[in-house]
Amino acid sequence: MWFHWVGNALTPVLPAISLVLRLTESAPTVSGVPLILSMLVVLIFAATGWLGGEMAFRHGVGLAANRPPDSLS
Repeated sequence: MWFHWVGNALTPVLPAISLVLRLTESAPTVSGVPLILSMLVVLIFAATGWLGGEMAFRHGVGLAANRPPDSLS
């Protein structure tokens, strides 16, 4: 799913933008756009985590069919 890929690609970018905005502010409090970006990243992680679980467990993406489990010996 493209939503999963795009969401995971955005998650390093948005905190970097938030960090730059926080470093340029003079006040030590977190408010405004950096706070919204942080909340958006949490929502994106929740959505992409759910989508990744759906792809793996419901649709079998990344799983080999009819493959015996790997042995430790």
